[in-house]
Amino acid sequence: RLLRRWGLAFGAALIAGIWIVVLYWDVLRSVCSGASMYSAQLLPTGASFTQLLHTATTSWSYASGTGISAPNAPWLLVLALASVLTGGHVAGAVGLMFFLAAPLMVFSFWALAGIFTRSDTVRIASGLLWCSFGLAMGLYATANLPMMTVMIFLPAAFAFVFRAVGLYHTEDQVRPRASVQAAAAASLCFMPVVAAEP
Repeated sequence: RLLRRWGLAFGAALIAGIWIVVLYWDVLRSVCSGASMYSAQLLPTGASFTQLLHTATTSWSYASGTGISAPNAPWLLVLALASVLTGGHVAGAVGLMFFLAAPLMVFSFWALAGIFTRSDTVRIASGLLWCSFGLAMGLYATANLPMMTVMIFLPAAFAFVFRAVGLYHTEDQVRPRASVQAAAAASLCFMPVVAAEP
């Protein structure tokens, strides 16, 4: 039963991923050929991994003349973690985040819906609706990666919060219990959400 449930969730995530690939096929081809994504909200990047880490951790901005003291953008640390998965290729990490966001949104909301129901149909439908909500808000059209990060991690964070305090109730006859491990997982999921500064 558990294997079937995870198979259905994976199938829904695959549908969302294929949906985004079909809609943005030209973007995927460009990213795979080494180009950098860009939009009205996302500037193209040719930065190296070292430059990204320096920008994410320094309090000095070089945007004006010799530079000024300014707070760094915490979301750049999320991008740096994604860049680790692409071997330090920052432009590749941007593309990876763009195309993996939809399947991860489905998984995340599938987990949140599981706090309230064990119905696979409801969980899959709500996960796909959450993903389509991101499309409807224009997150993909503008390549708004910080907000995509929020939509990926926020439902999972709340799912872990509900588990942490033992506040979950489904059709199954289970007795909810508080969980320190779920509290730790919730705090980890809230970190990229806060870093994205929604």
